[in-house]
Amino acid sequence: MSVPAGLQGQLGSLLKYAHLGISERVGRALGPLGVSDRELALLTVLSGAGAVGQQSAARLLGIDRTTIVNLVHQMTRKGLLARVPDAKDRRRNLLRLTPAGRRIQEQGECAYRRAAHDFLAALDVGDADRFTLLLRQLLVG
Repeated sequence: MSVPAGLQGQLGSLLKYAHLGISERVGRALGPLGVSDRELALLTVLSGAGAVGQQSAARLLGIDRTTIVNLVHQMTRKGLLARVPDAKDRRRNLLRLTPAGRRIQEQGECAYRRAAHDFLAALDVGDADRFTLLLRQLLVG
């Protein structure tokens, strides 16, 4: 992906084009599994957290309520997620991975790692690791 010359000195533009580049590769890698990068992100969050409320999942992913409702609906129809009653609050449902969701999450993570590796192939391994570490440090602290 080519960044216009006038934008090559702008951090925000560089991050945007990097995001577009990795998203394109990840989309191609996840295509055969029938999931999007956003769906994989939700599967991954649930894989690590167990059962999570829908609004909590939205906050973790940085998406709005309408988007999480649609995402959960799609993924439930695909058999990747199940809504289970919250034992502490019967009015609320929690999201949990189904066995199919867990399998797709594991396969998706492998596909994602390969796509990320391909994206970073222009850097040597040490620089790629350092780049990822620095981004994590900026975003997570």
